[in-house]
Amino acid sequence: MYISIPFGALFKLWGRDYSLTLKHFQYMFKYSGLKAFRDSFVLSLIASPITALFSMIISYLVVKKKFHSKGFIEFVSMLAMAVPGTVLGVGYIRGFANGVFKTGFLQGLYGTGAILVIVFIVRSLPVGTRSGISALRQIDKSIEESAYDLGAGSGKVFTSVTLPLIKDSFLSGLVTTFVRSITAISAIILLVTPQYLLITTQINEFAEKGKYGVACAYATILIAIVYASIVVMNFVIKHFGTSKKLKGDSENA
Repeated sequence: MYISIPFGALFKLWGRDYSLTLKHFQYMFKYSGLKAFRDSFVLSLIASPITALFSMIISYLVVKKKFHSKGFIEFVSMLAMAVPGTVLGVGYIRGFANGVFKTGFLQGLYGTGAILVIVFIVRSLPVGTRSGISALRQIDKSIEESAYDLGAGSGKVFTSVTLPLIKDSFLSGLVTTFVRSITAISAIILLVTPQYLLITTQINEFAEKGKYGVACAYATILIAIVYASIVVMNFVIKHFGTSKKLKGDSENA
């Protein structure tokens, strides 16, 4: 599949004329310019750090803190994973089209980029939270207890002790959220307005029109973006992550 998509973008007409051409890419940039890529990038980049930060905070509260509503917070953070993306999109339409509970409150979010960012965050939050919980459960309590004994508060312990130890998980969640956001389709297909052109909605639109070559051109660039993001993440974790420091320390010892 991943091989046929680039060829589909380069063939003049799949099934009839297999001569190579760049006309599909030229039409793609002529039709939408860079708007689809710019909108997708900007919205995904906004959602990624917010989701990664929320995931780490929720994970920290669930694993390291004891309070009565801890189970409820974990349940709510996982809720988006339990429903299909289309159902989530319909829920946001019902919830914000006329305002919350039809009061008009937050009605201004409907049809804007903000509601797309919110959907990206909610949709990716379960993945980041589970990753953070797994990483935090591997940290021995004595490390944080030592910081508390030295007079550090909860916020200081989280930012200076816990967060550096789960840095790899944070970076992984950051990139995972970006990839899930830029490739999202089912959750946002009903929420996108003509004001925003997203790569995935453009792929869907041209495929429905029968312009499969143009759809493959969008998909080819999207695949390249996703793989580039993963390569960058692996490079950063390898050279700047926690595992690199631990490896260097063991060699020095």
